[in-house]
Amino acid sequence: MKPFSGKKFLFGIIAVLLPFMLLALVESMLRINGTERERQELFLPVPQDERFTVINPRFAGRYFVGFEPDVAPQPFLRDKPSGTRRYFVLGGSSVAGFPYHFYNGFPAYLEEALRIHQPGERVEVINVAMTAVNSFTIRDIHRQLLRFDPDGVLIYTGHNEFYGAFGAAVVPGWMRPLPVRRLILQLQNLHMVSMLTAMMNRRTGPDEDVGPEARTLMARMAEDRLVYSDEGRFREGISHFEKNIADVISTFHNNGIPVFISTVVSNEAGRRPLADDPVADDFFDKAVTFSRSGQVDSSRHYFRMAKERDPLRFRTPEAINEAIRRAGDGEGVRLVDAQRIMTPENIPLPFDPGYFTDHLHPDYRGYGLLAEAFWEAVGRYDEGIHQNTEKADFNHMGFLVSQIFSEPDPAGKILVRHTLDILKSDFPFVRDPEMHKPQQLHRAQMNRFRNSDNPAEQVAYHYFTRSRPLAESLAWLAGEYKNAGFHEEAVLTLRALHYLQPLNPGLDALIITYLTELSALAKQAGPTDRADQSEQADQSEQADQSDQSDQSESLSTDRLAFTIPLWVRLSGSEFDSSTWPFIIEIMIDAGLFESAYRWLNVWESHHPDAEFYRLFARWHIRQGNFEAAQPWFREYYRQIR
Repeated sequence: MKPFSGKKFLFGIIAVLLPFMLLALVESMLRINGTERERQELFLPVPQDERFTVINPRFAGRYFVGFEPDVAPQPFLRDKPSGTRRYFVLGGSSVAGFPYHFYNGFPAYLEEALRIHQPGERVEVINVAMTAVNSFTIRDIHRQLLRFDPDGVLIYTGHNEFYGAFGAAVVPGWMRPLPVRRLILQLQNLHMVSMLTAMMNRRTGPDEDVGPEARTLMARMAEDRLVYSDEGRFREGISHFEKNIADVISTFHNNGIPVFISTVVSNEAGRRPLADDPVADDFFDKAVTFSRSGQVDSSRHYFRMAKERDPLRFRTPEAINEAIRRAGDGEGVRLVDAQRIMTPENIPLPFDPGYFTDHLHPDYRGYGLLAEAFWEAVGRYDEGIHQNTEKADFNHMGFLVSQIFSEPDPAGKILVRHTLDILKSDFPFVRDPEMHKPQQLHRAQMNRFRNSDNPAEQVAYHYFTRSRPLAESLAWLAGEYKNAGFHEEAVLTLRALHYLQPLNPGLDALIITYLTELSALAKQAGPTDRADQSEQADQSEQADQSDQSDQSESLSTDRLAFTIPLWVRLSGSEFDSSTWPFIIEIMIDAGLFESAYRWLNVWESHHPDAEFYRLFARWHIRQGNFEAAQPWFREYYRQIR
């Protein structure tokens, strides 16, 4: 027997460790050089002002090959100012606001509602959503939120568990075990892995067609990947979702941060099963028959059966919603049951197809209803938000949904329409493969937009062809509307622009000047009598068609409710004696008495002047309480003498 050789043993150890040492050296060099650094951080400093941070637009590319989802460019102060309420929202495309831009999604509406009801305070609802991600991504990124001191985390997810990034239906067999997928996500934190991912994830070059792929993302993700409820992949998808969400909730609970988690809704009554499945189709046909005969309960039962049977699992199965409800029973968690939301027509949201744009994404009104549900949940938890608010006052949020969260900006509506046209031209909305022609449709639409006289369609052309930045196009479009006297279109366009350029003081000043001018014109006209509103609206529409030379004549303070979100976004965080009178008067004349009362109360603590007393008197008068208005009027006249 040969004597033990220490040299051979040492060389053996070195031979084993050498590859790891080389990899460590490469990783160290990449980190020192900053290679792929921008793909490693979920948040990055804002270049113009490093006090602010913003979600990294390239970060989400680590989860995909050939696709980088858009993210919401919402800068916020890295160090949370005292008195700020800060909430983060996690989820997929429904949180991102698809098919709209993020500023027409429910997080933006929620932030505006909270600011309306919390005058003089800074409220932030930061959208961290990414299209096509699921609970694996949420678990991967959630710890990065802790350093920003959130007051709460909102979660709306469940649709992408099977076809989203690392979903149960898209990963190869060797990746199906939960620990394997979690390990791969951890490896993405290595700069080497990030660099390799980036090499496979190159975007379309400038000389190539910038239209959509030959197939839509939805078609590429899911075609021929059916998942039946008796399969192991189905059970794994539900189990992994529950475990990932449990880890997320545990992290936030251990750090004293409340979690608001919602069930997710799908378009159950307005969308035939996506897969060609005879049993699912039969359930859907039965549901339609029962609906036509007025048998509501039976129709809803079969609509849900059709969705549950559908093996193309884009719409969340009820097993995931049940898991969400179980999570909502945990300590430190508040459940928002979106499936129980009632539309203004008194129909549960999942069974009112008019509030959806496709198979699962709500329209802007549906997103408003989701904002309302979260608004109530957050408010009931945080007494400061709805302090001294009666139960009935939650109805004011319904008013906001129907009156203030108005249609998206004109260009946004065209972008949405085109996006949905492309989506619905391919699988699974069109089952016949010969009819899958999204790219041809896109090119035809671009030709029409390019030659259109409609300025909003011209904006859409530049957006989809990437020939001009969206912010630049919206600035031009707002000017066109303003000059033509189309004030609502101009304000909605400016709202969209301000979300894209929130740190532009020049834009802020321009918008405030414009809103002030509109409010002054409306104040001269006075409020419209409620009984005459319908008649005057008809007359205004006829005037628009016959003579657009003086749009200001149709203005009145109660018709300026659509300006409130933009006013509040610019001036709601702290008292401003130059802008608050305009905001409060619009609220009073629009019937938002609870909101106006809150703003008046904050104003009262900042040395009120004569205008304050006039508006408080007006607040009483608009509610028919003339006697209560008298002391306020007397003080107003005393101060102006």
